[in-house]
Amino acid sequence: LQERGLEVCSDVQALEKNRLREWFGVKGETLWLNAQGLDQESSLVPAQRKSVSAEMNWGIRCQDKAAAVKILFEVAKQLKDRLALCKLRANHLTLKLKI
Repeated sequence: LQERGLEVCSDVQALEKNRLREWFGVKGETLWLNAQGLDQESSLVPAQRKSVSAEMNWGIRCQDKAAAVKILFEVAKQLKDRLALCKLRANHLTLKLKI
């Protein structure tokens, strides 16, 4: 870009799209569009969500098995609620414990 005297956005904006395309090919058109504040990607459908997570970062130690099970149920409920909100179903669950 600097070899062509293009150092700031206004330099690109001042050129015609065809000139940039001659110099840089398809990337030149993309450069021109971006300099005009246009984004070809924004018209694409957003990617589908692939994961939903739930975690609790409590600085507690479980005193017994019942307390640990209670915490797991609370995290599971939080995950269920988030899946329902996203209108998704889980086909794989991963439990990550930091002890």
